[in-house]
Amino acid sequence: MKILKIFVWVLFFSFVSIEITQAQQSADDKAAIAAALKKLADGKTFVFKAIYANIAAKATSIGDSFVNSTPSGSSGHIFLKGDYIVTLKPDSIVSFLPFFGNNQIEDKPGTSGFETVTMNDNPSKFAALKYDYAVKQRKSGAVQITVTPQDNKAIDKFTFEIFPDKSVKLTLTIESNDSISYNGELIQ
Repeated sequence: MKILKIFVWVLFFSFVSIEITQAQQSADDKAAIAAALKKLADGKTFVFKAIYANIAAKATSIGDSFVNSTPSGSSGHIFLKGDYIVTLKPDSIVSFLPFFGNNQIEDKPGTSGFETVTMNDNPSKFAALKYDYAVKQRKSGAVQITVTPQDNKAIDKFTFEIFPDKSVKLTLTIESNDSISYNGELIQ
């Protein structure tokens, strides 16, 4: 019986020791990943590839009817085919992304009702040579990068959230348009 108790205690301490070692390795791995993401962000050089576009489902009232501005049959989460990328370098940011919802319906004073206003260009196809750049490390290990273009005001700001699994969420804040976000990955 005494040998059985000793065996149980040895087994118990072995499991506790293994759990502590694994927890320490996991914490070390998380810290290494967080440091690598921070280094990437501080380097100001990466390429983001968009895989999904996320647009807000929005109903607009026109008289007694409602117009859903989300593409028909869509939940607002759109799979993108093709190479839609944003390239960030220390001297520039270039964006080639699709934009959804560039038509706006607004009440024009002095007219008989609502009028559709169409933007001339896709605001998310964009280039800037001067920008402000801010990096914020999250407790989760994710890194938030905010890029605010200075010489091209079509986009107010790019906000990248880079997660430890290297997935990325990009939110574009665009003057006179709804914000749009993209989910994707880093390819460089």
